[in-house]
Amino acid sequence: MNKHITLLNLLKKIVSDENIRLIAETVGYQDSSRTFKLRALIDFFLLAAFISFIHRFLFGQFPLDWESEMAAALFEYA
Repeated sequence: MNKHITLLNLLKKIVSDENIRLIAETVGYQDSSRTFKLRALIDFFLLAAFISFIHRFLFGQFPLDWESEMAAALFEYA
């Protein structure tokens, strides 16, 4: 994750820890982990989504066709 420190710093300014706490309370999520906190999980998903978006944009697979991708994923693991 060292390559994306700038992106994480930007995301932390946009989505603060207070916002994450409020969203977790609204949804009813109880963070029970001692080491891997909700902030780290959200950072992971945001980076994964960003990298996936950039990869699709660079290789010409934009816009996404969700229905065919979901069907292909289901048949691949079935």
